[in-house]
Amino acid sequence: MGFRTRLLVFGYPLAEILTLWAVASLIGWGWALLGLLAGFPIGLALMRNAGSSAADMMRADPVQAQRMAGATAGQFVAGALFFVPGYLTDLAGALLLIPGVRSTLGSRLSRRFAERSWMSRFPGSGDVIRGTVIVEDMRLYTETDTDPERNDEGPPSALGR
Repeated sequence: MGFRTRLLVFGYPLAEILTLWAVASLIGWGWALLGLLAGFPIGLALMRNAGSSAADMMRADPVQAQRMAGATAGQFVAGALFFVPGYLTDLAGALLLIPGVRSTLGSRLSRRFAERSWMSRFPGSGDVIRGTVIVEDMRLYTETDTDPERNDEGPPSALGR
């Protein structure tokens, strides 16, 4: 386990607990816990709005969709950070709600994941060939298998009998 992984696994929860303790000592434990619980509906609302914006983008033209994808992704990440309990994640989510920070993060993410674009996998965005698949039975039949009177012994010999 590398240093960054240890820092993330052990340092982040410790930082959140210390921040909760500091906030609770300033405003009281009841208000601090209510503040933590207030992040859930805020996060859900932000993620739901980002999802509906993404659905609207899918109906729009691809040029506008790529331009708006960064802002929508930033709003969804902000909602996810609000949904995770903790004051540090709420602070990071609040920073992502600032349009300049969100657009900067969105442009970096879109540049980083440009080759893995999920929008290019939808029908109508590439070459789509519509047709019907026909599956033929490839069993070998003998002349006796076509005569129904002579075929009393079971399945054709090509099936392993």
